Amino acid sequence: MKHTLFSLIAAAACAGACGSSSTSPAPIIVTTKMISVTGDLAFGGVNIGSRADRTFAINNAGQAPMTFTSLSCAGGTGSDVYTFNPASGVVPSNGSITVDVQFTPRLAEFYSCVLSVIGNQTSGDASIDVSGTGVDISH
Repeated sequence: MKHTLFSLIAAAACAGACGSSSTSPAPIIVTTKMISVTGDLAFGGVNIGSRADRTFAINNAGQAPMTFTSLSCAGGTGSDVYTFNPASGVVPSNGSITVDVQFTPRLAEFYSCVLSVIGNQTSGDASIDVSGTGVDISH
C-alpha cells in the first residue's frame, strides 16, 4: 500500500512540474499599424492671397487602429503657407482618412516641404512632398 500511495503522489507532483501540463503556451499576438500616405500635393501656381485646396489620404493596412498626433511640414523652402485639417486623429485598421490641405502663398516664390505624419505606426512610409508657387498677377 505504501508503494502504491507513493507512486500516485509522485505521479501527481510530476504532472505539474515535469511539463506534462495539458495547457499550451499563450500565442504571441503582434499588432501592426502599417502607414502609407497617398495623394498629389503639387499645387502648381496659385495667385498671392488666394487659396488652393487639395487632399491626401493616410492609410492603415495594419490590424490595429493607428493614432497620429500631428503633421509636420519641414525642410524645403517654406511650410507656413500650408494648413492641414484634421491635424490629428485615429485611422482604423485596414482603413484610411482624408486630410484637407490648403495652400495660401504670401509671396511670389516657390514653396516646398516634406509632410510627415507623426504617430504610433509600426511600419511604412509616413511622408509626402508638398509644393506650390505663389504667382503675382499685379505685374
